[in-house]
Amino acid sequence: MQITVQLPDDLAQHPNPGRDALEALAIEGYRSEALSHFEASQLLGLSRFEFDGFLKERHIYDHAYSVEDLEKDREAFRRLEAESQPAPTPSDSERRNAAVDAILQFAEKHGCTTGGHDLKSMVHEGHKY
Repeated sequence: MQITVQLPDDLAQHPNPGRDALEALAIEGYRSEALSHFEASQLLGLSRFEFDGFLKERHIYDHAYSVEDLEKDREAFRRLEAESQPAPTPSDSERRNAAVDAILQFAEKHGCTTGGHDLKSMVHEGHKY
């Protein structure tokens, strides 16, 4: 879309009055939140990073990334990192107990005996047969 604007004579005397007016429109639109960062950068034909530089050169820090934004992002990162942690691995004693239970179930199912010894105690005490 093309828009025609009547510029005051003093602004028309600038070296590039059309660009100056466009930049003023983009800045004010961004400051008032009528334009998003993306929309204002597109209006000026700049990339996201070029638009950030454009604002910084003009000492415009409206909507700049703040310490509070950083803290919110850090907290979100920690939360996401915690959610994505793998489930804890079982301890050695938990694995040993699971193995003993499996052996006892097998022995019971197949009628195996241990000569009167308590298999669970033997495993826990570290007997080797």
